[in-house]
Amino acid sequence: MTQIPTSAGLAQNRLLPEVPLVSPHAFAYKWTLADANFTKDKGKVFSCFACGGGSTMGYKLAGFDVIGCNEIDPKMMSAYKANHNPKYAYLEPIQTFKLRNDLPDELIN
Repeated sequence: MTQIPTSAGLAQNRLLPEVPLVSPHAFAYKWTLADANFTKDKGKVFSCFACGGGSTMGYKLAGFDVIGCNEIDPKMMSAYKANHNPKYAYLEPIQTFKLRNDLPDELIN
């Protein structure tokens, strides 16, 4: 059985409960992100309300190809472009974006 370090030493001279510093996981995962093999074969995604691209990073890690974004804030769009270099980037409110009739076929089909 594996020993789990506790906060006993840290709680000395303080009124803190003794709790495990690390909890054992139910499964013995022994891999890192560097070991993962992410493929881009899940499909294409367009990110609305993109901000700096946090959800885009998740889509990419899950194997999706994120081809564009919509964002209302110029500073967030700048961060998104720096982080992800989108093929299509629309800086406008979603209310006007949804009314566009000039979107590329790749975004519609």
